Amino acid sequence: MSEWHVTKKIKKHTDLLIQWRRHLHQHPELSFAEFDTAQYIVEQIEKMNLPVAVTRPTPTSVIVRLDGASEGLTLLLRADIDALPIQEDNDLAFKSVNEGIMHACGHDAHTAILLGVVKILGEHAEQIKGTILFVFQAAEEVGGGARELIRTGILQSVDQAYAIHVSPSIPTGQYGVGYGALMAAGEAFDVEILGSGGHAAKPEEANDPINIAIQAITAAKQLLERKTDPLHPKLMSVTYFNAGRNNNVISQQAKFGGTLRTLDVNLLQEVKAHLVQTLKYVTALYGADFHIRFETDGLPPEEPPSQALFNNYQTTRIAANAIENHLGKDRITTVQPSLTGEDFAFISAIVPATMVFVGVRNEALDAVYPLHHPKFRMDEAVLENGVAYFLSLVTELAVWEQPVDPIN
Repeated sequence: MSEWHVTKKIKKHTDLLIQWRRHLHQHPELSFAEFDTAQYIVEQIEKMNLPVAVTRPTPTSVIVRLDGASEGLTLLLRADIDALPIQEDNDLAFKSVNEGIMHACGHDAHTAILLGVVKILGEHAEQIKGTILFVFQAAEEVGGGARELIRTGILQSVDQAYAIHVSPSIPTGQYGVGYGALMAAGEAFDVEILGSGGHAAKPEEANDPINIAIQAITAAKQLLERKTDPLHPKLMSVTYFNAGRNNNVISQQAKFGGTLRTLDVNLLQEVKAHLVQTLKYVTALYGADFHIRFETDGLPPEEPPSQALFNNYQTTRIAANAIENHLGKDRITTVQPSLTGEDFAFISAIVPATMVFVGVRNEALDAVYPLHHPKFRMDEAVLENGVAYFLSLVTELAVWEQPVDPIN
């Protein structure tokens, strides 16, 4: 398929892509609560009247299966559908109507893009080789949606998996490509320091859990740098601290928590162990106790606690070739590893997989704010660009057979 044919086909659906995206943006739902979103996706696919099978393997996810006319690869194309607990601060006609909930990470665009790909490929099913699974995944933001889908056995027949993510640091029209470990394995933690309180004027009669917590945080961050290889990225971010309510009373407890991030799963376990060890030493020094809870406590032993997103070298080269050969060599920008998280990582740990980042930055449209910001907005040209990437990808993989006549 030539670039001209791809562009012409997508242009026919631009208004529909925008309509889908704006509806989804206006009606966001949180992780594992995307009931209306999932129903909307099903309704839009049913309107297309395509030769596809739609299933609901989990309460709020949707899978569309397209079996081609001949044998070939089984590909998984994924879009995440959940939103964030953020109050939107944009003056848009289609701003969120759900109080305190916003599509501030671009999942509305991901979903609209994949709907467009379903429509275009489904309308030409006779030209498809192999099987394509279009996965509309719930609960990416809390890191549980991919786990939930994997437990259904969906990956058993998948040869390769692909996903996109919008990026406000990449200009509209550009595609970000990176190889290897690209996003972090992460672990949330919550700590409670238990000690003795007392009068603020007599600290010698208390062991002051607030002071202990501060000492523990400081020591843990220092040890993180001294006890692990400095060439391997890692971080500990404390994001909340709660203790006491009175100016003249030393609290008998302090609570804090945050996140640990690394690009290596084994290093993450090492970092967790350092945090626990630090808490043991510091609380023992002051005669206090502590409790720590990690996000993945209680997981079955067969499930990994966390995974780094790994862009397989073979599938990423395929993705880069698709962009270069069908969209233009000048449209690729190299992306560097980040300690942000992405639960497509769990899929990338099981089958060869690649995530490509699609630019949405446009200063003229004030589309400059980062992901998870209440003013986040995007250049909607990303909708066409995202569809173009997926169509180019299936063309590069020879999943889409060359038609006798141009697609129009």
